[in-house]
This record gives sequence, structure tokens and C-alpha cells, in this order.
Amino acid sequence: MSREGYDVLRLIEHNKVCYVSSEYVKGSPLLRWLKYHPRIAKETLFVWMHNMVRLLEQFHKCRGHPCYQYVNPYSIIVTEEGTLYFLDLGAASNEEELKRMQRRTVREYFLPASEAYYQKASIALDIYGLGRTFQYLLSESEPEPQLNSREIIKLQKIISKCLNEHSGKSFQKVSEIHKFIPQYKPIKEKKSGMRKLFIPVIAAAVIFAGISGRPEVTGNEKKTIGQKSLESNVNHKGLSDEDQYKLELGVLYFLEVKDYEKSRQCFQSVDHYKFADDMAVVSEYLSGGHISEEKLRDALEDARKQLTGEEEGAYYRCLIRGYACLESEEDMRALSELGEKYLKLGIPDELPEIAGCMAMAYEKNGETKSAIEMYELQLQEEETEAARIEIYKKLPALLCGEHRSEQAQEILRRGIEEFPVSAELRILLIKVQCQDANVDRGVCMKTIEESVRAVPELAEKEEFQKLMKECGFETEGENVWIKQ
Repeated sequence: MSREGYDVLRLIEHNKVCYVSSEYVKGSPLLRWLKYHPRIAKETLFVWMHNMVRLLEQFHKCRGHPCYQYVNPYSIIVTEEGTLYFLDLGAASNEEELKRMQRRTVREYFLPASEAYYQKASIALDIYGLGRTFQYLLSESEPEPQLNSREIIKLQKIISKCLNEHSGKSFQKVSEIHKFIPQYKPIKEKKSGMRKLFIPVIAAAVIFAGISGRPEVTGNEKKTIGQKSLESNVNHKGLSDEDQYKLELGVLYFLEVKDYEKSRQCFQSVDHYKFADDMAVVSEYLSGGHISEEKLRDALEDARKQLTGEEEGAYYRCLIRGYACLESEEDMRALSELGEKYLKLGIPDELPEIAGCMAMAYEKNGETKSAIEMYELQLQEEETEAARIEIYKKLPALLCGEHRSEQAQEILRRGIEEFPVSAELRILLIKVQCQDANVDRGVCMKTIEESVRAVPELAEKEEFQKLMKECGFETEGENVWIKQ
């Protein structure tokens, strides 16, 4: 591979402000570098991902808060020392590289479908391009040692949150990505009789779910993450390696990709294994197939009986998600029992989903104290804004039902501190205070005044106006008084 020189951006951060200058370095675009160096140390892979995030984060801190716009493997330069830089797209020497990035085949891969051309620069598009760049890096490299299942799932989450730009779960700031990148922990290889499953397709399914089209790059379209194997902690007796692989692929499609039609196909392709047959029924129900609740319930109950307690948490999560679609008291009890078993495994991953399902089950069955505990646990772990607001809305009602008004108010204050412009949380706090005979009316008035001052449009909301009448208050602007 011939070495070339490029004008790149040198970013220097000082006092939370970043200054940019141009520098000439010897190196190659990441896309070309990977073609000749596919084998990469896993530690280096994770460091590079952090560095890409840091470079983009620094660029956004420059004067005027610009967006880079062309985030892709063509614009990232790898030097001879392994240092990463962004191309200086304003330099005349990089004009050919810029034209290359504007080709249709590149645009179609590194821009969302809603953006046909590189026209509008935004943080969301920079994050999208970074997610696609991570995808490309993972598809064209062979990490050593290979990625394990937990790392693959974490990387899939990063990419999903980068690409789902209009979802409530998407990244809003580049800096948020850092904590999701796996930490490299060298582990001595254990000698055991545990089988290894060759899963290039599993890795591709998780990382490249929903992706169509690839840029014209290396000519080797069959590479996947590591092209190696994933150690399975579950040894389903009587299954061939091929059927075990199909079973695990079905679980990954079901849990991480949420493509229930593909998970159904995977489960149905497993020969003579009842658990897979049952999961095919669950998948078909969740994909919108013509499956009755009774048939779903039978499949879940049958699959639950087959769990021995030695399986990975993923199998419990599958059944919990299935039971969450049902309503009866027995179904909710089965869900909470599965959840308790999952929690005993001590697996931190996906705790918000499990705790949320368990809270719902306890709440429906009238087990309020247990529901409160689970919502509090979910709140500790949940990261998405929409889900956190929902918990802040649900918890106070349950706490008030247990005559714990002070705790309900404290929860709402925490929610308002976190989401100060949430009209819903402010209305709830006013309502809880007004309904509590132990809260002085003057305290209620102060809360109303603070709320209207913080969210002026609150006074125009019908729900707020109705609450004022019910509680005996009148308002005008930020002024509040007790109705005579």
C-alpha cells in the first residue's frame, strides 16, 4: 500500500473550547488502510472508536459549533503511527477526496434515506455518519482476540442509536457514545469442553440489521466481525452445531434486532427442538401473525417449563417479552417469576426492560410495593428520556396509593430537576401537593408560581386550568391567589 500525504485537521481543546488548524501528515484513508490491514488488535479497535468520537466532539466545540458533514471512512486518515485525523475538507489538496465522497454509491451508504445529498450539516447527520463508519470498520476488520457476544451486542446498540436519528433512543450528543463503547479486558483463554459456534452471520445480523447496500470499497463483501467464533454458555442437549447456531441467531434477531419475522424463520429451521418451536410461535405473534393469545400463552408456558436454570439470561428475556403481551393474573405472575430468576443471574444488561416489565406485572396484579421497587430499579438504570419521564409519571400515583405523598413529591421534584420544561411533571406535582392535607396552601401557591415562571405555556393548558379550578386557585400570568 502506497503512503500518501494529506492535509488534516489538528484540533486543540482549551477551556472547553476547541481551536482548529491544518496539518500535513503521511497516511491513508481508513477505508484503504483496512483493505491492507484487516487484522487489528481488539484494544486498538475500541481506542479508535473512542478517538473518532473525541475528534467529532472536539470539532463541534470549535467556534460557531460547526458540523463536519462528511463523516465516513474516506474522511478519516490513519497515519503511519496509527493516529486518526479528519481530512481538512477546505484544503484544495483534498478536492479529489471530497469528490469521491460525493459519489452516489458513497452517499447512499453514509447518508440516511431522507438525505439524498450532502446539503444540510447537522449533529444528527454527523452521528449517523459515525454509526455507518463504525459499521464499516467492524465489517472490514478482524479483531484479535475476537469479539465476544456481549461486545457484539453493545456495538449493535451504539450503531442502532446512531442510525435511528428520529427515535427517542438516538444519541443527541456525540459525547454520549463514549460510555457505550466496550472496555477492553484481556482474558486468559480457558481450556474447556465448551463448544464454539462459528457465527459470521450472527455477527452480521446483529451489527448490520436493516442495512442494505454497501459502498464500493474492498471487493470483499463477505467479511463480518472477526470472522471467527462466539463461545456459547448454553449447551442445548441433542442439538447439532448448526442447529445451536440457528437457535442463537433466532435469539439475537428476537432480542437485539427485534425482527420477529426473521427470528421466527430461524427458530423454525431448528430440527426437532421444542423450545425453538415454542419461540417460533412467540415470534410469529410479535410479528403480527395470526396467533391467538391462548396459543401464545401455551407456547410460553411450554418454553418456560423447559428452562433448567442453567441457561443464559437471553432465554429468560425472550419469554419475559412474550408474557408482557398478555394480561391475565397468572401471566403476570409467570412474568414476575421469570424476572426474579433473571435478576438473580446478576446480569446488568437490559435491566431497564426487565425491571419495567416486572413493574407492569406487579402493578396489574395489585402488588403495589413490588411495582414501586421495580420502577425505582428501572429509573436507576434507564437512559432514554421518554422512558424516564414515563417512570416519573407512574411512580407518584403508586406512592400516593400507599399513602406516601412525601416520597411522591420528592420523585416529582427529581423529575422536574431532570426535565425542567416538562409540563406534565409540574402539573402532577401541583396535583399531589393540593391533594395532600398536610401540605400548606402557601406551599402549593409557591409551586404553581414557580411552574408558570419556568414553563409560561403551562397556564394555557386545559389540564392546568381544570386543576386550578378543582384546587380553588386563580392565576394571571405568574400571579396566583386562592379563589374566594
